[in-house]
Amino acid sequence: MQAQGKTNDHETTGPAGTPGAPGDGETLIEILDRLAAEGHEDEVILNVGHGEGPTGTWSGCEHQALIRDATVLATYRLEGASDPDDMNLVDVLACPVCGATGTVVLCYGPRADELHTDCLLALGQA
Repeated sequence: MQAQGKTNDHETTGPAGTPGAPGDGETLIEILDRLAAEGHEDEVILNVGHGEGPTGTWSGCEHQALIRDATVLATYRLEGASDPDDMNLVDVLACPVCGATGTVVLCYGPRADELHTDCLLALGQA
């Protein structure tokens, strides 16, 4: 599969399937397990960028690329019903070099560190 370039037309749902909204129908592990069963079993390992922004290494193909060049195929937003500070996004990203997919879990909100914030900004999700 060849990546066709970054898009903002990806699916964004909460785990319960509500478009663009958080939900508590699935846990983080359930989402990652389901995505793995759908063929997205590899992950994107984040790295602090030096000058041009954060990079990721796709574990399946081992390519390293700028996160901003990745194609976002799907996004799942989670917020905990019992703890509103549980604010995570699960993205399925296509490698800009070869199109291999990988998942990444990003924190947003008050728990987000600088690397996660930089990645959200690079992906246009902040």
